Amino acid sequence: MTNPSYEGKKVSDLPDTTTLSAIVYGKKGCGKTSFAASSGDRTVMIYPGAGISGAKTLRSPWFREEIGTNPFCVELHEDLNEKRMPKKATLFDQITRTIDWWLKNRIDDWDTMVIDDVANTRKAAMFKG
Repeated sequence: MTNPSYEGKKVSDLPDTTTLSAIVYGKKGCGKTSFAASSGDRTVMIYPGAGISGAKTLRSPWFREEIGTNPFCVELHEDLNEKRMPKKATLFDQITRTIDWWLKNRIDDWDTMVIDDVANTRKAAMFKG
């Protein structure tokens, strides 16, 4: 017996929609950032983190040659203490303010928004409380 909540539909059976939400999961280095950024120049890549950023991938010669897109890139950081814990949990608010800003001020300049990565976003939400 199948559980209807887990059943998929053929793309041709899906209703028309203007938005798609997705989480892309994979091991480090499998190509998640490249996949997301390949959606075109009208992509906003938001990188929440502690100095580690997929933007390095986007600046690489390989990416420029093979993928060739030039997305918008927003890098977000918060101050960390000596134990690499946030001094003041601000990252989650930065993420939400960034999304709101792009929706309000630049809505006509982009088609796709990517938050890379979800693990840092989850941690930011946990630290915020």
